[in-house]
Amino acid sequence: MDLPWFDEGGSAEDYPDFHNSDKNTDSAIGYLVTWLREDPGYQNNFVYTTVMKHVKSEEDGKSLALRLLIHLIGDVH
Repeated sequence: MDLPWFDEGGSAEDYPDFHNSDKNTDSAIGYLVTWLREDPGYQNNFVYTTVMKHVKSEEDGKSLALRLLIHLIGDVH
């Protein structure tokens, strides 16, 4: 779970404009797997659209998606 880190104490309540994102590692892993399997609708998630903004081709995107998946699984481990 993604939680904010408050290095000088305090809590999230001290920052009323802060909101946890629904775009987190848990959902990203699922979307990466969906993309790499080419499940129907894989192009309609934030991971695909975000990655594809930074690469030149679908092949480059899949390469980056696989590297991200390996990295995120390593982080979970």
